[in-house]
Amino acid sequence: MRVSKKTVVLAGVAVFTILAVSV
Repeated sequence: MRVSKKTVVLAGVAVFTILAVSV
């Protein structure tokens, strides 16, 4: 299963955003 760097970056940004909003 290959994951592109763009997908990893988008996922990281999404997680960071969720954490930032929840705090």
